[in-house]
Amino acid sequence: MTEVSARRAATRERLIDAARRKYEAVRESGGDRSMVFPDWAAPSANDRSLVYDKGAYVMHRLRLLIERIERLEEEKKAMRELIRATVLAPGERIDYRLVSGRLAYVQLIRGQLEINGKTLNIGDGAKIANETDLQFLAGEESEFLLFDLPPAT
Repeated sequence: MTEVSARRAATRERLIDAARRKYEAVRESGGDRSMVFPDWAAPSANDRSLVYDKGAYVMHRLRLLIERIERLEEEKKAMRELIRATVLAPGERIDYRLVSGRLAYVQLIRGQLEINGKTLNIGDGAKIANETDLQFLAGEESEFLLFDLPPAT
């Protein structure tokens, strides 16, 4: 975050906090109600606070909620991209490239599978480290999960 954007964010947070405090004061005094006022031509201070401060605060909360939902969607997409479920026919081979430093975990659900020359049987799992090129060869029809994981910390 640049210095300018950090200042803008801090200013926005101060303004939102001020709006929240003013709205909460109106609410605590019993003045929170629907935004239908007896006299639109001459609204009271509480009426104006409800329109502007409550509106600003609610919009801010909605923006935060939308940002959180977008972040969760991005995380879900990243997880889907890093977990693969695969079925191979007997003798079928696939290659998979891991980014250097990442780990893989393979769980064989059914069948028999060779990974870089090592054989897995039904129910077996394998943690793979220090490899970038993975070769999967099915000895029989095989179903497995491949987890592409960040390095262990």
